Amino acid sequence: MRIFVTGASGWIGSAVVPELLNAGHDVVGLARSEASAQRLEAAGAKVQRGDVDDPDGLAKAADGSDGVVHLAFQHEVAFGGNFAAAAAADRRAVEAMGAALAGSDRPLVLASGILGLTAGRMAKEDDGLVPSAEVRASPAGLRAATALLTLSLRGIGVRSSVLRFPPTVHGDGDHGFVATLVGIARQRGVAGYVGDGSNRWPAVHRSDAARLVRLAVEAAPAGSVLHAVGDEGVPFREIAESMGRHLGIPTASVTPVDAVEHFAFLGHFVGLDSHISNALLELVQPRHRHRYPGTARMGADRAQPARGPRAGPLLPRQHQMRQDVRRALAIDASSTLEDRTIDITTTGRRSGQSRRIEIVFYRLGDDIYLSGIPGPKTRDWLANLAAHPRFDFHLKHGVVADLPATATVIVDPAERRRVLAVFVEEFNRRRGPDSPWPTAVLDEWVERSPLAKVTFVGTD
Repeated sequence: MRIFVTGASGWIGSAVVPELLNAGHDVVGLARSEASAQRLEAAGAKVQRGDVDDPDGLAKAADGSDGVVHLAFQHEVAFGGNFAAAAAADRRAVEAMGAALAGSDRPLVLASGILGLTAGRMAKEDDGLVPSAEVRASPAGLRAATALLTLSLRGIGVRSSVLRFPPTVHGDGDHGFVATLVGIARQRGVAGYVGDGSNRWPAVHRSDAARLVRLAVEAAPAGSVLHAVGDEGVPFREIAESMGRHLGIPTASVTPVDAVEHFAFLGHFVGLDSHISNALLELVQPRHRHRYPGTARMGADRAQPARGPRAGPLLPRQHQMRQDVRRALAIDASSTLEDRTIDITTTGRRSGQSRRIEIVFYRLGDDIYLSGIPGPKTRDWLANLAAHPRFDFHLKHGVVADLPATATVIVDPAERRRVLAVFVEEFNRRRGPDSPWPTAVLDEWVERSPLAKVTFVGTD
């Protein structure tokens, strides 16, 4: 398919484009600037210059495509105080592209929001088709109206669908709501929450969001709604407590009246309760299952790996001849954070279901390890590996490979100290002056850091 993508160089779009390309589709990305155009071309996409304020240009691009993914939204305008103008531009864009696709049964996938969909209960995909009073009273109500317009396009022969995204689509380099909240907490000297903080926020990993976009444009039925959610709802007080722990600042309640003053534009959203069902998303299992209180969300599992040589015998037999896989595993002190970032799929110790998270891996000599900075409790992924050592090790940056492996959880204090001493040295050497993480202390890492040694299945 030839797919026209608006917002193609944005946070979600920059993951959607390679997802579509890797599935064999041609991508035409909308670019406002030369820098965005260059990023799209480097990714392998074609470029359509323009923006969402040009309905005629959008209609022409949509007409020349086999389907449309509409991710763009004028966030700068919206959160600069004119949400109504941004929402109006979004609606005009949908109207123009919908008219161009009319009568063709071609897909139009719209990215929409999910906060405040229902209050006090779990929201399902069939909720919000008649917006609640809470949604109508909030800025989100304007986007909800555009989502309903999109769904109505099925009546004129468009295979339209709406993907409702949570307030944070997280991943390495996240610069969205949570990153903004961290900045506010650092500036204020306190990690705040509204009221008692029992209101919940859902979340999704960016890779899962991109995969869902691809599945929707390929096969979502006309008029369908999907919730792009991995974590169905985390109490906001837990989010604030996680920020407070890692920033070394206290947490505090903010009254609803003072929310906008404290959180700026996010004050309209921080207090909303959004417990969201993702029951229809079993088709994208396994999912990333980070929870906000866990350190993976905040980047704590991004500590730098140990130094090691550029070669080693750790590859499974089916990959022994793939030099690109060998090189991807042979990280050293010069490797970037992206080089070290992988996914792992574990088996839930209680549920027995697959759980996929993003993490970094470490290397010491010829050995590969999984670890992270000290935490107050055992990481879910480590507990899963202790119960079910068999897991999958997914390379995903530059080189893509799914490597079957087993994990040995390291509990011997002397062995932990020997290995973690190298990781702590690397962590402290690489942390910048603006890093939110304190200087690593070896005794704390030995006592409270996760540590598991990886053995790839099928090695000689």
